Amino acid sequence: MIQQLIDQHLSAITAQIRAKYPSEMESYAKRLINLGMDADQVEEDMQAVLRTLVMRNESVSDEEFFYILNLFPDYEQFGKQTIEFKITLEGTKSWRKVRLPAILSLTELAYAAIAAFHGMGGHLFTLKLNDKQYSPFEFELGDYENSSQVLLGHLGLKEKSKIEIDYDLGAGWGFNCVVTKLDCEDEPLLEPELISGKGYNLWEDNREYLEFLIEDPKIKVQDWEGRFRQVGKIAKEEGITQFDAEDCDEFPLEMEVLREIYNPANKD
Repeated sequence: MIQQLIDQHLSAITAQIRAKYPSEMESYAKRLINLGMDADQVEEDMQAVLRTLVMRNESVSDEEFFYILNLFPDYEQFGKQTIEFKITLEGTKSWRKVRLPAILSLTELAYAAIAAFHGMGGHLFTLKLNDKQYSPFEFELGDYENSSQVLLGHLGLKEKSKIEIDYDLGAGWGFNCVVTKLDCEDEPLLEPELISGKGYNLWEDNREYLEFLIEDPKIKVQDWEGRFRQVGKIAKEEGITQFDAEDCDEFPLEMEVLREIYNPANKD
């Protein structure tokens, strides 16, 4: 999936660059071939340059473009960058640590937070970083940048950078995502990873009951049939659990399920 994202960005920028500099790129390729490089190697180097522009995610001047063109930088590094977040469920002591490829978007960070706490998805969510707001959804009020078009690796994140996520705007759930580590792997991280965690998962559409559960599982609340029972017993019946090591194995699948829920057009 990560490689597909890289290739998608590469394809988009390739078309733009080739359209903008057709004669220059052709003459550059001919010059390299005349120096003894075969056509396949020239094309590979050109792709390296274009990947670098994808990584930069910004426009460049003609002069800077040809400077980059002659550097042949290590374009693979962007695909190998990873960012580790400690995600805390607001109002609780529950937390999860996840490691994500930097090529993923802010929207994918929201999916990761929801999946890490076994959220069902389907609710609206927004993200906030340094007083700037993001969301993949359109709102009549507020100024939101499309979170699906912003890559984590382009945000200039550092250790202790904090991204806030509001999820299920009616219920008022929130996630605080703090960067704990930035790294560059030997090989690209092919899927997001759930590393560790502690505490209860989300109780969708029932925030008050989760708060009672955390306070004391023996607190009695009214169940769906109007009976007063211990909230811990209701939680057990509803499948509300605490973090378990097995959750790490299920995490990539839960991420994929959320992608299908929020983007049904992407289903096969």
